[in-house]
Amino acid sequence: MTVRAPRLPFSLDPLIAEAKQRARRRWLVMALIVAMLAGGTAAALRSFGPAGSPLTDPQGVLESTVAAALAQHSVQWTEAGGEDMRGAFRLTSGVTADSGVQRLTVRPGNSGTADIRLVNGVVYVKGSFGGLEWVLNLTDLQAVRYGGRWISIPKGDPLYANVSDGLTLASVVHDATTPDFGTGLKTKVLRSTSHGTPFLVFQEGAPPGSYMRLSTHASGERLPVAVSVANGPASFVHGTFSKWNEPVHPTPPKHAVPIATVRRS
Repeated sequence: MTVRAPRLPFSLDPLIAEAKQRARRRWLVMALIVAMLAGGTAAALRSFGPAGSPLTDPQGVLESTVAAALAQHSVQWTEAGGEDMRGAFRLTSGVTADSGVQRLTVRPGNSGTADIRLVNGVVYVKGSFGGLEWVLNLTDLQAVRYGGRWISIPKGDPLYANVSDGLTLASVVHDATTPDFGTGLKTKVLRSTSHGTPFLVFQEGAPPGSYMRLSTHASGERLPVAVSVANGPASFVHGTFSKWNEPVHPTPPKHAVPIATVRRS
């Protein structure tokens, strides 16, 4: 799923709904630190040792990291964040080059869950009332009627591009490593360690402003390990990569309701 805005009233216009869904997903990848503090991921960031001297080719480090990630077969991506007015969220995805599974949990606020699958070019979503409103922008009546049922979204539907985003290896890597700050920020790469293991840390921008920090293995394949993105002090998200090349085999659910049928209800 891509990243980033406060909840807006739902619209019946599919183009407006698509734009709002893009804004909602963009906020997810630019959210905050509240949930992470409870889950311990912030501690993982603090475990990195003192930064060393900058390396001379930050862009080369970033490009080699992205290339190494895209050359793999699959990965698990876990993302956590939160927002004072809407609560915390956790997103866990297992993805391949052309398929994926995803679990979204939102709490407390507009609490809900959603399971999402991408199989053979079709996205399937099953969620609670809050989960369906969050992912598909359904009306209250539609979310009540189709809560707990699989809904299918084919290619070409206005929602497909946004709901499928984050369900393939390429989209996860792209979303995690290319935050859209809207302005050019300085980049650098530092050497660091975590529990005795050497890492390279690519950084674009710097606190307290907007920044992205990507850690990668310093030797061997430069596979990404963790990503932190902040858009000022009020929005922050942390994600981790794990279980590279472990099997991911999503299957299409039976008896899914087409999204066109949901919209007519």
